[in-house]
Amino acid sequence: MKKSLTFITLAVLAAMLVTPVFAGPKFTKIAAPLDECGKVIYNTNPEDHELEVEVEECLELGALVPELEEYISAEVYVNDVLVGEVMVDAEGNGKVTIMLDEPGLGVSDVVKVVYGDVTLESGVWE
Repeated sequence: MKKSLTFITLAVLAAMLVTPVFAGPKFTKIAAPLDECGKVIYNTNPEDHELEVEVEECLELGALVPELEEYISAEVYVNDVLVGEVMVDAEGNGKVTIMLDEPGLGVSDVVKVVYGDVTLESGVWE
């Protein structure tokens, strides 16, 4: 009984030590609010360059959806360079993940969502 308990304890400890090696490195995400209408999130993994844009309950954009349409297509810019589009519905909601060509989005970068006269701009990155 004592030997099996010791073996189990050693097996659990070994699994705890080996698991982080197989899990790979952890990369953080930085986020910024999007003018009280959502947020932008950037995955700092240097291989992915993923920018997530989430528009949430933006009535100003939702009101611009034509009556017979389901969505509008708002443009997404990083530092005034067009990088993609996000589809926004009549409730003012939309989400998109954009693969950026250039790595290293940082705290000084500005993300904008633009449709017509409406512009949502990212705030302070955290």
